[in-house]
Amino acid sequence: MKRFQAVAVPLAAVLVLVMPLHAIDFRNDFDPDGKFANYQTFCFVKGIELDKTGLLNQPGMPDRMMNLISGVLQTKNMNEVPSDQKFDLAVRYWVARQQKSEVQDLALDDPYWGAWGGYPVFWNGPWAFDYDDFAVKNYSQRTLIVDLLERKSKQLIWRTYLRDDVQSGQSALQVEWKDLNKAMIAYPPSAKEIQNMREKRAQQAKKQSQ
Repeated sequence: MKRFQAVAVPLAAVLVLVMPLHAIDFRNDFDPDGKFANYQTFCFVKGIELDKTGLLNQPGMPDRMMNLISGVLQTKNMNEVPSDQKFDLAVRYWVARQQKSEVQDLALDDPYWGAWGGYPVFWNGPWAFDYDDFAVKNYSQRTLIVDLLERKSKQLIWRTYLRDDVQSGQSALQVEWKDLNKAMIAYPPSAKEIQNMREKRAQQAKKQSQ
């Protein structure tokens, strides 16, 4: 079953597991013992809201989220199958979205009589509407966590954390498609990345035992 027609997106050839960008922040974690070469099929099992704002109750929203994730996984040569068929990976996702406003830095900390020619700034009252429309950036901050779990063992083998900003006028689906592709470019992990993760987890286990 193919939910989403993949669109080719240019991606960087080198991936760092944690890569903050100006509008996107993501991180990947995985089980170094995962049998990644054996995973060929997947099925969605759950979508969960982190902030309980009713996002997934919006008509069509669960399908759009699954289409987005499914489209990215299909670029990894994996196929989605119905829940009544055998599948290798169960896909669970977590979402949160928050509307934000950010005022552009216009040196408001300077004394207005020096910075603004000795006259008030007039960014309130009847002048506020156009100022807000022009100088205040409205955007949606979105958090998406994608879990890949082995069907048989029920163990988590991969998790992607993604947080990005979608500004007014942008297509949320296109932004999230591009950003999730960037976040999951490391799937499946290389032999070197698996070894690095194995060493990292060994160090973490040692700290926890102390």
